[in-house]
Amino acid sequence: MIFFDIDETLLDFKGAEYLGVAAIYQEWQKHFNESQDHFYARWCTVGKHYFSRYLAGELTFEEQQIARVQDLFRATCQTVSETQALAIFHLYLTNFQENWTAFSDVWPCLQSLAGHQLGIISNGQTKQQQAKLEKLGIRDYFEVIVTAEDTGFAKPHVAIFRTAAAKAGIPQEQCTYCGDDWTTDMMPLASAGMQGIWINRRGETAGSLGNIQEIHSLTELAHHL
Repeated sequence: MIFFDIDETLLDFKGAEYLGVAAIYQEWQKHFNESQDHFYARWCTVGKHYFSRYLAGELTFEEQQIARVQDLFRATCQTVSETQALAIFHLYLTNFQENWTAFSDVWPCLQSLAGHQLGIISNGQTKQQQAKLEKLGIRDYFEVIVTAEDTGFAKPHVAIFRTAAAKAGIPQEQCTYCGDDWTTDMMPLASAGMQGIWINRRGETAGSLGNIQEIHSLTELAHHL
């Protein structure tokens, strides 16, 4: 069984995210004394903080949306109500979703894995992650989809990996997981009893784990199974 992450593994998340954030920046540019790239960098930092709180169960999905927008505007001394924050986030979300695209190596990879059972393990919200797979046109490739929202555990917690294997009815040691984040996706796999394939698109440097293989394109994946 081969499980995949979605964001930055199958979906060009950063590309879509940047365009979504650009819509906010262009609408509210007069309030921000910074470049679009700097605004995007702040969005990423703030978003990571509040999404982590959502994964920890401290905020609902909607509450983390509100909190990240209010935090961003606080730097401009702008007070944004919850209703305004949701409207601003909706502007981002609309443009983000319109720009969901798969990396160019996704289709060749999935086609090369004909005969393998495939699944998804993702920290994203179930409805949104399902929608991403539908938009990319690849939903039917995956027999099992497991999210943090469904299981109550988020990567790097080993429970989400074990739950996915159990749902697939496959022993953990017969499962491989392919993801882009070294800390979140790869480091838990030894404890989870799975093999890992790290898709390192940006030539990052990481540690060394005996159960992990490194690739730079998904077209290489089939050769490492």
